[in-house]
Formats: sequence, C-alpha cells, structure tokens
Amino acid sequence: MLRGRPWPERYGTGSGLGSPQHIVVQWFAGSAGIKLQQVPYRGRAPALNDLVAGDVKIGSLGPTPLIPYIGRQLAAAGANHADALPKSSRFQEAGIEGLAPDQWQGVFVPAGTPPTITARLNAEIGKALADPQVRENFLQSALEPVGGTAEQFAHLVHEDFARYERLVKELDVKLD
Repeated sequence: MLRGRPWPERYGTGSGLGSPQHIVVQWFAGSAGIKLQQVPYRGRAPALNDLVAGDVKIGSLGPTPLIPYIGRQLAAAGANHADALPKSSRFQEAGIEGLAPDQWQGVFVPAGTPPTITARLNAEIGKALADPQVRENFLQSALEPVGGTAEQFAHLVHEDFARYERLVKELDVKLD
C-alpha cells in the first residue's frame, strides 16, 4: 500500500544510532521499499522541535512526547493500540506486515541480589502497577503497565535482544 508514495529521505530520532527508534525506522523503510536517512539528535526535544517545524518529515521518538501532536502521526510501532493515541494506526494497518516491536521499561538489580529482595521488589512493583492512579498515569503517557514475574521479564529481555541482534544484521545497521 505504501510503495510508490513519495517519502522524505530524512527522519529524526532522539536516541541515536543503533537505538530501537533507529532500528524501527530502518525496519519500516526496508519493509516499505523506501530509503531514509537518519538525523540523530541529542535527545527527544530537539528532534521533536525539528519534526514539528518540518525540518524532518518523520520522527521516531516514542509515544509520550508526541501525544500533543498526535494528529500528525502516520503509524505507531507495537502490537496494541494505546488509548492515549486514538488516531494512530499500527504499521500492519498501513500495509507493513511484521513490524510490531513493543518498547518496554523495566527494573534491573545487580547480579547476586538475594532472591528474597528481588521477589519483594517485584511484588511491590506489581502492587504499584495495579494501583488505578498509577495505571492511569502510565496509560495517559501511552504506556501500558503490565508487570509480571522476574522470569517473564528475563524472557522478554532475551527475546528482544535476539530480535534486535537479527535486525541489526539484516538491515546492515552501521554505527558510524
């Protein structure tokens, strides 16, 4: 559906070369059969300023800073719709199959932390994520609070590491 459409050649990311935002746009460009050039910014704010000003036509910045400008969003990466992004489409809905990387945030502890401490920390984080006000704050930032066990999180981290390792190779991502 997107092939043959005129696309800008420059896009902005606030996270730099090799970041998930960089990889997602490269994945998108490869799937869409287009070429794009990254303009790496030193943070989201300057990238967002240039995106809003039209100096770059595509931005890969994560959902939260884009909420006030959501009417200008083409599509969002990820498998699920966020209530805070009602006008967004998934890449699959725009005809780009297989592009659904979810971004996550997690809590890590140093290796060797006693299991009783990690279990207690995990339980307290789970309670916080279940709190209606905490959930609402996350949801308004287009972040879905999930929670889970340390083992589930470790599995997610390892899956994502393998996915991004594969994508870096497939997309020939260079950090220079």
